[in-house]
Amino acid sequence: LWVPDGAGGWRAEVGGDEVPFAHRKVPHRNHVLPLQLPAGSQATVYLRLQSQGTVSAPARLWRPQALWQNDQAVYATLSLYFGLLLGLLL
Repeated sequence: LWVPDGAGGWRAEVGGDEVPFAHRKVPHRNHVLPLQLPAGSQATVYLRLQSQGTVSAPARLWRPQALWQNDQAVYATLSLYFGLLLGLLL
C-alpha cells in the first residue's frame, strides 16, 4: 500500500502472506494495513498486489472501533455455529 506521507512523497506499507504474523503492524487474522487520513480530506492511495495464484482483494476502509465491533460480531456468530455443531455431534 502506497500512502502519501504529507511531505510530497510516498510511504510504503507492506503486508501479505509472507510477512510473519509477529511482524504485522496490526495483529489481525486478515491483512490489515494502517492508514491515517485527516477527517474530510481526499487522498490517493495505491495498492499493489502480486500473487502466484488467484488474486482476491476485497478492500474496505474501517475505523479501528468499527473493525473491532465487526470482529466481535463475526466471532460471536462462529462461536454459536460451532457450539451448535458440537452439541449436535454429542
